[in-house]
Amino acid sequence: MDRIGFDLNTGQGWVAFAPGKKASPQVLWNTIEGTGFTPTRIIIDGDVYTGPTSNDSAPN
Repeated sequence: MDRIGFDLNTGQGWVAFAPGKKASPQVLWNTIEGTGFTPTRIIIDGDVYTGPTSNDSAPN
């Protein structure tokens, strides 16, 4: 990861990866949960991922 941000007022966070680097939605989801936060969705390039058992998952 290149940059990470979080807005406590809105509850939104963001991650920027270095060029050529990426992570799957599931890895991001598990990482967020592992830090004690409860994700509700992850958006990657406009695709919405709503959890490990979601049918609307973003491509890896």
